[in-house]
Amino acid sequence: MLRLVFGALRRRGAQSLAVFALAALFVAVAAAGPLFDAAAAERTTAADLAGTSAADRLLSVRRPVATGSDPAAALAGFRRAAEAVLPPPGGPVALGLTQTLVARADGIGKMVPLAYRDNTPASTCASTAPARPRSGRPSSAAPPPRC
Repeated sequence: MLRLVFGALRRRGAQSLAVFALAALFVAVAAAGPLFDAAAAERTTAADLAGTSAADRLLSVRRPVATGSDPAAALAGFRRAAEAVLPPPGGPVALGLTQTLVARADGIGKMVPLAYRDNTPASTCASTAPARPRSGRPSSAAPPPRC
């Protein structure tokens, strides 16, 4: 059987070479299909995002995190976990966490959210609350410094 095939290939060498070249071309195109699909999807997504507003491009990721006494370390761990599953950012990244504290005054507990932000410009986190001494009476002292 193989003698018959090799004999036919020898007698029609040009046609055999043409069929082999076409088969190689078809295999190359079939192998490149998934690569083209991924590139086309990426470019389509980039074109869609280029036409949207910043509010529409916002991605919020949330999860409970134990902060302990070091919110910066907890935020760094959260950043590593989020970067492991998300694509590289195309713009600025702002990370933050909120922890609820219990403030006690005169035996009454009040829950107060404490926010910590990473890489936040100083102009966005200025406190406007007046400084209060322990006595609870307002003082004429300057407001707390900017963070």
